[in-house]
Amino acid sequence: MQRAVAELSVAQRAVVYLAYWSDLSERDIAAELGVSLGTVHRQLVRARIHLRKALQ
Repeated sequence: MQRAVAELSVAQRAVVYLAYWSDLSERDIAAELGVSLGTVHRQLVRARIHLRKALQ
């Protein structure tokens, strides 16, 4: 799992960290990072897809 997370882009790692370790909502993550809600959602979806594939 560590390797899979390390393979994520910096943006994807940031949203994963804030979503799962800091338990922030997508809206709060967007505010924290200064990006749009859509950007956060897109990065989180892509990260989840990558991590799901890595676990198979």
